[in-house]
Amino acid sequence: MKIKACEKHLGMCNYTCCSFQDNYIVLYPDELETTRLNTEHLKIIDDNYHGGKKAICLKPCTEKDFKPFDCEIYPYFLHMSETGEVKFLKGKKCPLKKKELIHHKKDCLNKFKKLIKNQKIFEWQRNLELIGYEIE
Repeated sequence: MKIKACEKHLGMCNYTCCSFQDNYIVLYPDELETTRLNTEHLKIIDDNYHGGKKAICLKPCTEKDFKPFDCEIYPYFLHMSETGEVKFLKGKKCPLKKKELIHHKKDCLNKFKKLIKNQKIFEWQRNLELIGYEIE
């Protein structure tokens, strides 16, 4: 998913979402193993993070590269409680404003609801430690 507002902000943020300092990308269980796209831009820093993986980007990905779901939905991360309530967390380093993310937020929620039906993923996301996010 591309966020239209990112195109006009690139000069301002210089891909802050792709720079890593004390943070990382989480790869959902089986996400990396099921892709056929190039993954050389990713460096795995924890091969078994509660059943998923932790990674950092060595460079911004291209159209030919695998883009992790965590990156697709950034600046959001979604968490579902046992009662089914979805909480939106927003990455602190993203300069985009709420109004610029309305459509992206809706797309993220739809994709997340399909994904979270998988019990393995539901349990996995409940064990994560996220760095650099705040409740929206």
